[in-house]
Amino acid sequence: MKSYFSIVVFFVLLLSSIVTGTDRYLSTEDMIKDDLNQALAHTIAEKGGAWLASDTIKAYRQLQNTASGHVALLINDELFNERLSIPELRDKAYISFDILLKNIVAQNSEYSLNKICSDTIILNPTSLKYCNASVAMRGYAECSFFMVLSMSDQKLPIVLMLLSLLWGGMTYYYFKKKGLLYRVSFAETESNDSLGVYAKNDDSSVMSVGNISYNIQSETFYGADNREINLTPMQFELMQMFFKAEGHRLMKTDICNTLWPGKDNANETLYTMIKRLKPVIETNSNLKIEVERGRAYKLRVDD
Repeated sequence: MKSYFSIVVFFVLLLSSIVTGTDRYLSTEDMIKDDLNQALAHTIAEKGGAWLASDTIKAYRQLQNTASGHVALLINDELFNERLSIPELRDKAYISFDILLKNIVAQNSEYSLNKICSDTIILNPTSLKYCNASVAMRGYAECSFFMVLSMSDQKLPIVLMLLSLLWGGMTYYYFKKKGLLYRVSFAETESNDSLGVYAKNDDSSVMSVGNISYNIQSETFYGADNREINLTPMQFELMQMFFKAEGHRLMKTDICNTLWPGKDNANETLYTMIKRLKPVIETNSNLKIEVERGRAYKLRVDD
């Protein structure tokens, strides 16, 4: 399993959960608003005449004059509550009643803190024609974030969230276990004799000799401290040959023919490269490169 693939899957599941949950929350808010709209329309159709009667308007105007300012009435109307199709709203909904004088526009803010508002219905009763005024009515429902959330269908978002957490936990456990296997592999190779040991981890993507490991997928060598060993392209290719060779032993002629085919002074070039490679390997691991009878080089664990 590749780490970037695991991360992508985790975030796809997590973002899908968030997006789906948000969409269903907003859809529930729209459903509440639609219910307020239809309940308000039915209520006005059935008893709007009583609210718009001259006596009602007169009493409201007197209240405005007494208060010396703008007044809006909040009415907990029984018929309005009965007309609501969502049971959770029936004890939390009310109607606002407001007279708008000319040049005053109703502020129809859709949402306020812990409230959801219906559309505004503007009425023009004959009792207000003399002052060029209108009646604005809205339906409100006191709905907290958690109330709307509990009313929305969050089954799929919850399942996606649980899947993302499960995937994240499994990924963490997998890579933690994988790292432990690397350390066990290094410890086992250190305990072997000077012949050196060739090891692979569980998914055959890592080869180890001594406490140097080679990741086949990323084509990277790591030292005893698990840090990448910086090698030149030729040094890298030679180390690959050592790791793949039986007994980690290479004949000089095989190295020269592979790295510098047809080159006249290939032995001198090889000698120079080995001379520069030795301190890099010995500094980063418990391995060393030895010459065998002047004909071959061998990678072995230093006692």
